[in-house]
Amino acid sequence: MDIVLDLLTGQLLSGEGNWGCIIKGKDHLMYMTGLDAASECFPGGMMDDTDHDLITTALRETQEEIGLKIPREAVWGSLQSLPSRVNGKTLVTPIIASIGELQNHNLHLNKTEVERVFTRTISSLCDRKNVGSTQFKRGKLPSLKSGYTLPVYLGGEHRIWGLTAITLHMLLPILAPGLYKFNLLHKN
Repeated sequence: MDIVLDLLTGQLLSGEGNWGCIIKGKDHLMYMTGLDAASECFPGGMMDDTDHDLITTALRETQEEIGLKIPREAVWGSLQSLPSRVNGKTLVTPIIASIGELQNHNLHLNKTEVERVFTRTISSLCDRKNVGSTQFKRGKLPSLKSGYTLPVYLGGEHRIWGLTAITLHMLLPILAPGLYKFNLLHKN
């Protein structure tokens, strides 16, 4: 089984208990768009034979894709692994790390993989008017034959959906427990 992972970068803001990179004093989450410009995601990729573990992979991929070198001691942990939609056997493991104040000069995009980097404030992601869902009648995998419902985040230049939105839906109650109140419901 191949392991895929995303790196979600952030910083704990003193007294607030939130995660996110800081831009002009406000907490954000950072994303990138791939060359197809249809995929909003966190930096990440496949584990290499030279990687010691998933954290090493996340840090290496982040540096390769957006030029951001994050020290290992800045990693806070990971979220639950999720199956990808490709075959359900490839797992995506979100890794959480601290990057502090984000400056444009800190980033050097790999133009063969990344079109651009953008951010969204945690408060905009938690705003009820920017959160919705998409329901699918049924999935390709047998476990999804009754269908499934995914979160979708609007309100910015890019719509955040798919596995990135699932990761956000898992993370936001941890980052902003009093602010994020979206319940994902599936209707048969």
